[in-house]
Amino acid sequence: MTSGFGDFNPASRAKGFGIVDSTPRNGATREPFQVDTSIIRDRDMATAGVCGKTLAGGPNDVTAGMKAAEASGNVAQVRASTGVVTMTIHQVNADGKGPYTCMYSGDGTTFESMTVITDVPSEGRATATDFPLIAKLPSGVQPGAGMVRCRNNARAGPFGGCMAVVVMAA
Repeated sequence: MTSGFGDFNPASRAKGFGIVDSTPRNGATREPFQVDTSIIRDRDMATAGVCGKTLAGGPNDVTAGMKAAEASGNVAQVRASTGVVTMTIHQVNADGKGPYTCMYSGDGTTFESMTVITDVPSEGRATATDFPLIAKLPSGVQPGAGMVRCRNNARAGPFGGCMAVVVMAA
């Protein structure tokens, strides 16, 4: 997940935790094209955290990611009443294909399932391609800061990412 935005203010864009802006996006090999791809394995969450890890930076620290997003303004603003979040999944190779599942957390530790509206294609062998991943927050989410985590079920992964959101009341 390289970036995303919410339906409250599409101009306010979030960056995926662990994303390195200088990573080239035009190839399909592990290095240098996957160095900032988040690997989010259940078995690694105790050490890597709920947002996984990257080859470039190691564990994606949720607290640091949220603070950096807040300081830079890289936060997706999502309307509480509609809750639609649009993310960009950069698929490096076939391991990045769909389907994806997404979850929302208001505290960085407990997650609720989101409804995926538009998924990354699950067929084909796309490489170096950006795909939209659109998901809806769970009903009843209260205004405030939170994060979205999405990942696929690739054996080599799962791959995906996390990004900061702020749920807006209006």
